[in-house]
Amino acid sequence: MGGLTQLLDSFVALLGLHLAPWMAPAGLLGVVALFWPWIRLNMRTDDARKLLKRAARERGAERERLEAEALALVAGRADGLVVVAKEALEQGRRDLAGRAVAGLRGTGKLLPQLRTLERALEPPLPSVASEACLLIERLLDTGMVDEARTRLALARRKWPLDDELEALEDRVAGG
Repeated sequence: MGGLTQLLDSFVALLGLHLAPWMAPAGLLGVVALFWPWIRLNMRTDDARKLLKRAARERGAERERLEAEALALVAGRADGLVVVAKEALEQGRRDLAGRAVAGLRGTGKLLPQLRTLERALEPPLPSVASEACLLIERLLDTGMVDEARTRLALARRKWPLDDELEALEDRVAGG
């Protein structure tokens, strides 16, 4: 710690002050104590990231336990939830990313990151409305009514005046 104290002593000397030998280490410890809450939050976020990487190698109940533990480490903290959501998306675990985004939405903070993550979680739309209609019809034929409703709502937002999509609304509503 001698190098740090000399650096701090040199910096204070530039200001025209001279410290007693015991003041530099005490000042350094004071700065660390002042920033300790932020350091601890960063450490918890890093621990959550490590848990997610470990969970990627696990299966079943152990994976779910590790994911829940990672979410608990960052619960209520917008920055940590963004990290968990991004890590989950990188690993292809959309359900975990969705839970992290829901927690982030509850904080009401970091709205630009929230919008980016929500867009990443949305299923991609076809390039034209007729392709969307075919996809929704296939979903209905296979019994995936909830997914068809979601896709129809997204398609109606993109193509609000399309007649084919309007005709599908009755079929989707009937289930």
